[in-house]
Amino acid sequence: MADAMSQASTPKRGKNGEFEQPITVVCRVRPLNNREQSWRAHSRHSSLSFLTGCWRRDGEKVGVLTANNGTSVAVQTPQDMIQFDFDAVVGREGTQDDVYYLAAQPVVQDFLQGFNGTVFAYGQTGSGKTYTMEGVLGDRERQGVLPRVFSDIFGYINNCGPHITCSVHVQFLEIYNEKIRDLLTVEKDNLRVRGSHSGNIFVDGSTHAEVTSELE
Repeated sequence: MADAMSQASTPKRGKNGEFEQPITVVCRVRPLNNREQSWRAHSRHSSLSFLTGCWRRDGEKVGVLTANNGTSVAVQTPQDMIQFDFDAVVGREGTQDDVYYLAAQPVVQDFLQGFNGTVFAYGQTGSGKTYTMEGVLGDRERQGVLPRVFSDIFGYINNCGPHITCSVHVQFLEIYNEKIRDLLTVEKDNLRVRGSHSGNIFVDGSTHAEVTSELE
């Protein structure tokens, strides 16, 4: 199972004066979970290497995925070999820290320099999006992208010194079936995306909460 993470930052000029690539796509291939390990042990196909990622439909071999930490993923089907190229690939041995370093930390660094940035994960159900973004809260090794983002942001703020004042406001929104729901104020369950006269895009009526620490 694989999910992909994309990051986007405001385009900025590099040392050669040209605009740097503002979008990066990182593919993560997760290991088998406990249910899949159990299914493998009781399957009539257990002699096959499930560790390379076998897709099956009613017991039929559909394809084998191979991915190492690098920049490409190869899918072998009965008919063909297909290769997909990314900016980076995190194999099943990759850590939460690897994912953050490749997919999110550059955006956070740009954000702290005044640039807008976006990080999001997408993939099929069960591919590991929630674990990648949230992970195990309170566990430094297994926590996901979001707690690491806040850790870096508040670490930066705490080192700014008394001459700089910072404030952090957050929103927590869910988009499901083309409806936007405010998870900080759950009765707001059908919000609209609007544009201001200055060209900014915002979710009308959404809750903004100020936070003063990583834990909060």
